Amino acid sequence: MSGSLIQSGFWNFDALFTPQDHPARELQDTFFIDKKSELPDKKLVTGVKKAHETGVGGRQGWQYDWKEDMFGSIGFQIYPLLSLSKLWQ
Repeated sequence: MSGSLIQSGFWNFDALFTPQDHPARELQDTFFIDKKSELPDKKLVTGVKKAHETGVGGRQGWQYDWKEDMFGSIGFQIYPLLSLSKLWQ
């Protein structure tokens, strides 16, 4: 698989069900650049929001208000992950 090493916070964290207050989102684990990205498909974003706030598939979720404005930071992680944005395409 090929693709960008730089992904939005949505793909790096939110789509992987990482809470918005999780320590992995801190600067020591992720490098951020001064650029924002667009949200992907609205249906996907709605599903991720629901998973974080109330849960899906019988799970309870993280029980907090997921904020769309936190997703747009673009960065890359020290520990690269499988590119979910590529799998979604």
